[in-house]
Amino acid sequence: MAFVSILAGFLACCALLPAKGQRPEPLAATSASSASPLSWLLPNRGGWSRRCPWGEVYKECQSGSCGEKKCYQIGQRRPLACTLDCVTGCFCMRPLYRNDKGQCAFWWQCPRRGNNRPRQTPPSRGPE
Repeated sequence: MAFVSILAGFLACCALLPAKGQRPEPLAATSASSASPLSWLLPNRGGWSRRCPWGEVYKECQSGSCGEKKCYQIGQRRPLACTLDCVTGCFCMRPLYRNDKGQCAFWWQCPRRGNNRPRQTPPSRGPE
């Protein structure tokens, strides 16, 4: 009898784990079209779109402090640890930085703040 009750408890836990959503929910509402793993390829039919602007990539459950680099962080030491928050959405791809306007930009396009980075020129594209 004890085996049956343990088995019933185990099966109940197995059934509840997916229902309780052990993966974090996206920050925005999802639609039926976004349930497919390939939904980011399809046009947005309402709900959360996994398409991102130029220079950005969609990520799920990233640390808000370490998910992407920001222009104001140029020349600063990297954080020793990332925050444990879970942010889902579009993040700047490497080697881009998020600027004050919320856009992704190369380091040389970031506004200069004091002496936080050395003055350098962007890489040349060759003879033009």
